[in-house]
Amino acid sequence: MEMSEDQILDLWDLFTNYIDSNKKEEASLRFINWCVDHGVPDDVLQAVGDQDPYLAEAVDEIVESEDIHDDYSDDNYGNEDDEDRY
Repeated sequence: MEMSEDQILDLWDLFTNYIDSNKKEEASLRFINWCVDHGVPDDVLQAVGDQDPYLAEAVDEIVESEDIHDDYSDDNYGNEDDEDRY
């Protein structure tokens, strides 16, 4: 089941009012991570981020870190064969 932008925002709104403002940043990171883990596409996450500043920061941080991880995942860093070259 794929969640829509509206469903994700409704879910966030259900509990965000009960979270202290100093905990919302951490909660938004965990929430967006949960969304990523459950297959929510990046374009939906970006649209969600456009609606809430906490979610926007979380989306930017998580999507950026995934992009960096993807960029390096095909490199040979840490490959045991590389150690023999030096």
